[in-house]
Amino acid sequence: MTALVIAMFWAMTVQAQESQDSIESVNKLVALQEVVIKGGLPNTRLKAGAMVTRIEGTPLAQSGTLGEMLIKVPGMTGSDEAPEVLGKGSPLIYINGRKMRDASELKRLHSEDIRDVEVINAPGAQYDAQVRAVVRIRTRNWSQFYRLSHHSSQTPA
Repeated sequence: MTALVIAMFWAMTVQAQESQDSIESVNKLVALQEVVIKGGLPNTRLKAGAMVTRIEGTPLAQSGTLGEMLIKVPGMTGSDEAPEVLGKGSPLIYINGRKMRDASELKRLHSEDIRDVEVINAPGAQYDAQVRAVVRIRTRNWSQFYRLSHHSSQTPA
């Protein structure tokens, strides 16, 4: 009986050693030849007190209209017809340095045409004292936007 117990213990020990050997040999065979690390720039970054979000080449570019895209930008909320800056309310919106005068521009301009959006939570002295937030939008092709806004503002005689 003791010989049987010793034989079983020896067999278990041999199996455990074999499984360890096989794991070690597999680890020796699987050696990495090279490692490739891919990365990219973040879509949103802080720049001089403003959050700048890159739109071009990101999923935000497929949002639809400018209004639909703005509510998806970090720091923005509201609806596609009346976007707001979180905690600040309705912002003053500039498109390519020109103040947006007509809210219909939010529907006319497409998100694919936007390069980046800058959200300024604490506007400086260059803005009116009542302005609590500013959104500056830069388009990919300024002349194309100018043609669009110039033609749409003309009324037939």
